[in-house]
Amino acid sequence: MSDSDKQTGAASRKSSARRSYGSIIRTVLFLVLASFLAGVLLDLIGMAPLEFWRGIVDGVRDFFAALFSIGWGTISLILNYVIFGALIVVPVWLVVFLLNRRKK
Repeated sequence: MSDSDKQTGAASRKSSARRSYGSIIRTVLFLVLASFLAGVLLDLIGMAPLEFWRGIVDGVRDFFAALFSIGWGTISLILNYVIFGALIVVPVWLVVFLLNRRKK
């Protein structure tokens, strides 16, 4: 490897490092700006950050409460239907998949 090849390799690495730092800085600036705009928007609609997260946690909790309130019998029935349907659907899909693969 000649000296000029070593110099261009070193210059290329420096340029690449500058580009990656520039990319990181641009990303951080974008995130700061987006966060600022989201904060302004949430404040305009009167929502506080803690209220937002409490709403999400409450929504997840309510979802699981509703899921359990319908009862395990219903969940078992749904799973039975899925398994019964899979006994037909999966073999048909497998045959079609293998036939399509054989054509290629």
